[in-house]
Amino acid sequence: MDIRAHHLLCFLGFRGLGYSREFVEHFKKIYNYVYDENGKIKLLNSPDEICKLCPNLEKDKCKSEEKILNMDKLVLSFIKEYINIDNEVYPSQCYKAISKMPFEYYKKICSNCEWFSLGFCEEGFINLKNKYKEEPEVNYDK
Repeated sequence: MDIRAHHLLCFLGFRGLGYSREFVEHFKKIYNYVYDENGKIKLLNSPDEICKLCPNLEKDKCKSEEKILNMDKLVLSFIKEYINIDNEVYPSQCYKAISKMPFEYYKKICSNCEWFSLGFCEEGFINLKNKYKEEPEVNYDK
């Protein structure tokens, strides 16, 4: 499944809210596949499956494309320091890398998002960092 890179951070704060009921239900399905089931993904810096039902998508671009593209680039740049993302990857690999992200870098990526002020994303980010502090190394080559 194709996933816009910054959406990995959005999953951390997802609480069933969204632009419409249809959008939320669509997001939940993708969330379940990516976040709960750890289904393989291909990271993008362009509109993805989630964007299809977003009211901000116009002619295959986000209304805030420049801002969103910068968010994607920052996430991709950070994750690339830890794993090869040229092919499909498991979200858990990405989240392990993201767990190493400094809080200020995370804020640089997310603080201009309309959803940031709710605090859900920050809570999810902190929970992720705590989760990977406690987990042993996982070998994904098996």
